[in-house]
Amino acid sequence: MRNKKFYSKFLVLKIIFPAISIIISSILLFLSFKFQWLGGKFIAIVIIGVAVFWIISLIWAERKIKYVFIIPTTVILIIITIIPFIYLINLSIHNVTALNFNKEWIFVGLRNYLDIFKSTEVGSHLILTLEFLIFAVGLEFIIGMGVALLLNRELKGKRIIFALFLIPMMSTPIVVGMMWKYIFAMNSGIISRILEIMKLPIIPWLTHTPLPFVDNIPIVGHWLVKYLNLNYGFLSLIITDVWQWTPFMFLILLAGLSSIPLEPYEAAEVDGANYWQKFIYITLPQMKNIILIVVLLRIMDAIKVFDTIWALFGNSILMRTLNMYIFNEGISKHGFSVGASMSVLVLILVSVISTIFIRAIYSKGKEK
Repeated sequence: MRNKKFYSKFLVLKIIFPAISIIISSILLFLSFKFQWLGGKFIAIVIIGVAVFWIISLIWAERKIKYVFIIPTTVILIIITIIPFIYLINLSIHNVTALNFNKEWIFVGLRNYLDIFKSTEVGSHLILTLEFLIFAVGLEFIIGMGVALLLNRELKGKRIIFALFLIPMMSTPIVVGMMWKYIFAMNSGIISRILEIMKLPIIPWLTHTPLPFVDNIPIVGHWLVKYLNLNYGFLSLIITDVWQWTPFMFLILLAGLSSIPLEPYEAAEVDGANYWQKFIYITLPQMKNIILIVVLLRIMDAIKVFDTIWALFGNSILMRTLNMYIFNEGISKHGFSVGASMSVLVLILVSVISTIFIRAIYSKGKEK
């Protein structure tokens, strides 16, 4: 019996697995010759990959077979992440446009990065991006936590409310953006029609009209409107994003609240603690890691916002986040090097934010 098992493993590892690799490589080679994929480069990649994989599967002992199966996935991840990143870095240190993309690239070193740091336009887009992260993610967390606390108990119609509340998250951002664009429309929008019926002034949504309660603040009001984008257009964007992504916050926070044991709350009630004391001293400490994780996920997603802004404002220069700037410079204007350089800087920004949150999560875990 033992010999049969050994023989079957030997058969799979030494004969069948390499045979399958050779068959797949042969098919890919035939298709490469047939359709001339990547001008023949694809053939070399396939041959080298299959040869290395076959040699490793023949040499390694059978107890190492788990690593053999990991190799293809690792190679694919390297191909779709590391190689494009290296290409992006290479693009960012050259001067590449539509005119010389297929010609010799001019090496410029860090000039593209220095130009970005000197640009006041990039500074305004960075401020808008950070504002969007703070206001949108902050409001989504506050509302999501409030609704999660409300539904973390027995209520009539809880399932219906739960189902309705998750609908926005299921919609694509471009559809949500177009829907809210029609809602905010000054002439035919639902909000404008309701205000018109109620004999109230029409609100200029999707415009850069300053928010009155901010603009009327003495001394700093005009500065806040001019440099911090506190206008109706920015408010429209925040409302749209909060409407769509608050259910995501709510869903994860509700799962975290449901996992907290009841014993600490019962002990706190015996000691005479009120609702807010239980929330501050029991709920928040128990939820810290979950809060950090869900906020990090939303920040990483919100910093990539593009389609919602495009649906609401098009390519308006006053509503460009960093992603919109990358699209405008790298795609619309064919400044591939500038777009690549800005992409690298955004990647660094996301990495820094992620590192801060991950360290906070691990530090909380060590304290426990």
